[in-house]
Amino acid sequence: MHARDRESGFVDVPVRVRYADTDKMGIVYYGNYPIFFEMGRSEYMREKGFTYREFEDMGYYLVVVGMEVKYYNTAAYDDLLIVKTRISELKSRGLTFHYIIYHDGNLIVEGKTRHVCLNTNKKPVLIPQYLFNVLRDVTPGNILVIRLSSLGDVLMCMPAVKAIRDHFPDARIRWLVEGPVGELLSCQTFIDKVIQFPRGRFQDGLKAGNPFGVAREMKSFLARLRKDHYDCIIDFHGIIKSALIAAFARGDRKIGFNAMHAKEKSHLFYGERVHGTDRRMHKVDKNMLMARYLGAGNAVPEVILKAPDSAYVYIDTFFQQTGARSPVFAMNPFSSKGTGFKRWPIERYSRLIVRVKDYMGAQTLILWGPGEKEEAERLKAMAGESAFLACPTNIPQLYALLEKVDMYVGGDTGVMHLASAAQTPVVAIFGPTDVKVNAPYGLNNIIVRDEAPCSPCKKKDCQERTCIENISVEDVFEAVKNMSEKAG
Repeated sequence: MHARDRESGFVDVPVRVRYADTDKMGIVYYGNYPIFFEMGRSEYMREKGFTYREFEDMGYYLVVVGMEVKYYNTAAYDDLLIVKTRISELKSRGLTFHYIIYHDGNLIVEGKTRHVCLNTNKKPVLIPQYLFNVLRDVTPGNILVIRLSSLGDVLMCMPAVKAIRDHFPDARIRWLVEGPVGELLSCQTFIDKVIQFPRGRFQDGLKAGNPFGVAREMKSFLARLRKDHYDCIIDFHGIIKSALIAAFARGDRKIGFNAMHAKEKSHLFYGERVHGTDRRMHKVDKNMLMARYLGAGNAVPEVILKAPDSAYVYIDTFFQQTGARSPVFAMNPFSSKGTGFKRWPIERYSRLIVRVKDYMGAQTLILWGPGEKEEAERLKAMAGESAFLACPTNIPQLYALLEKVDMYVGGDTGVMHLASAAQTPVVAIFGPTDVKVNAPYGLNNIIVRDEAPCSPCKKKDCQERTCIENISVEDVFEAVKNMSEKAG
C-alpha cells in the first residue's frame, strides 16, 4: 500500500520495522535505511507505471552511482515508518531520487541516491524517451525564487513566476528579494511568502565600521534561510551574490542561466543551466526561459498586480485634497542612483509640462522618491501652475497612483515598468539603454529615442550623451499626443 502526496510530488510508502532490521538494542541498523530507500523508489516506479523488472527486460538498468544519507533520529522495532520518495532531478542519462523517512511526524532520515542509465553493455545511454516523458512529471512542492532587485527587473520577472505558479498550482513559492520592492511582492497572491535579504543592515554595519556585526547578521540570515528545504531554487538574478545565496540554501535543484545571460561567472554555481539563443532578448522573454524549462507553456501570462486597500484610500485622499481632475499625466524625470546618464534634461521636462497643459489641458503630477524632492520642487517652480508634486509613496501606493493617472511619461526606470504593469499608457524616453531588452512589455506604450550609432551602450561617464540630448521637447510632445489619441 502506498499513497501519493499530491502537494509535494512524493509517493508515501509505509514500512513496519522488522526485528531483523534492528540491533541488540532494538534500534534500526544505519545500513538498513538504504534498503528502505530501495523500497520507496520501487513503489515510486510502480506509481509511474513501470517496474524495475520491466525496465531491465527492455535492456536498461538504473545503477546507483552515489548516495547521501543524513541521520536525525532513531527508529526501533515495530515502528511504522513512512518512506517518502520522489525524483528531485531528472537528466537525459540519469536521475536523482530524494527520500524522507518519518515516524509519528518526526524526521528520522533524509537521503538521496543518484542513478545512471546503462544498457546491457554497461555503457551510459539516454533514458528511453517515453520513460523520460513519464518521469519528467516531477512536481516541486517548495520553490525558492531569487531576484533581489531592482524594481524594474523584479517586475519583468513576475510573468515567469506567475507561469510557474500556474504550472504548479499546489507548490509553495517563496521569493527572496531586497529593498522596498518586497512590499509590493507581499501583496501578490501567486507568491506565498517574501523573504527579505537584509542588505540595509549589512550596509549600515559596514558604514559603522562593525564587520563582526555584519558577519553575525549574515550568519543569522543564512541560518534562517537554511531552515527550509526547497525542491527547486531558481536564480533569476544571475550575479555572484545571488548564486552564492542559492548555493548556501538547501535545495535539490539549483537552476540558473548559462553564461550568455548570467553575470560574474555565476553560471558555474548552478546544477542546471537554462540556455538562451539571443543575448539581447527582452528581459521578460529571457525570464520566461526558466518557466518553460520547468514545463510551463509558451504563453506569457498576464500579471494583474494587487495593492492593499489602504494604498488606494491614501491616493484617493491625496487627489481629493489637491482637487486634481482628469486628465492628469504623471512624469518622472529621475532615475535610480548611479544612472543619471539615462536622464533627459529636467529643463525639457518643464517645457513639456507647459506644452501639455497649453495644448491638451492636462495637469502634470511630478513623481519623486527618496532624495529627489528638492529637485522635483525646482521642476514644479519652472513649470508653474501646470504641475503639482506627488505625495510621498511606498511602492504599493505608487502603483495605486499610477493606476489612477491618464498617462505616464519618463525615462527607462523601474517606475516606467510599474506604470506599464498598472496598464497606464506609457511614453518612454530611451537614451543609452537597450530598448530591445528593457522596453515596457506589451503594446500600450510609445518609445521615444534617437537612432544614435553609439546606442545602446553602458558608458556611464559619457560626456556627449548624444542619444539623450538629441531628443527634443517636440519629439516627446508628439509621442504624448499620439499616445493620447491611441488610448483614446
